[in-house]
Amino acid sequence: NPIIRGSRIRKDYFCENLQPPAAFNLSDTVPIVGPPTIRNIIVANTEIPGSVCVSCHKNSINPLGFPLENYDSFGRYRSQEAIYDKTSGAVTQSVRVDASSVPFVSSNDSASVDDGVTFSQHLGNSIEYNSCFVRHYFRFSQARVEDNAADGCKLNHMMGSLVSGDKASIQTMVKSVANSPDFQTRTISP
Repeated sequence: NPIIRGSRIRKDYFCENLQPPAAFNLSDTVPIVGPPTIRNIIVANTEIPGSVCVSCHKNSINPLGFPLENYDSFGRYRSQEAIYDKTSGAVTQSVRVDASSVPFVSSNDSASVDDGVTFSQHLGNSIEYNSCFVRHYFRFSQARVEDNAADGCKLNHMMGSLVSGDKASIQTMVKSVANSPDFQTRTISP
């Protein structure tokens, strides 16, 4: 489901908080532009101009879920999406999967991606994704949530060892955390 995928990426990979969905009554007569693919149905239902849904879905959620549409629910690559008849369940047509998107990783990002591979490369190069990765690793390695005032320098050092310099890598970041004095010396509270 591109909506669940997109919201999970926004929350878990960018460390952003999303508002709960607003109350919305979905009509059965939503006009779908083009064949009834998953993408076209989602766009028709969530990007209705003037609706309460469009503000989050159009730029924050849907564009992050669409680039992975080339993969089915089992993770197998697919280039065609089968369209089924609602009454008989028979396949009526196959439509080329459209996995293109402008994922809006940051507010000034307008880069276009064509599939899951270019999307993952785009994520890997983004400050937002890497910053969230650093936060998750800090929480895991320190067994606590970061305090931006007290831990800001550590987070910046971790971020630098992940993305800056000739030796920047995940391995370098992990080593820098493991070699830090506060990781090697633990205090046990009573």
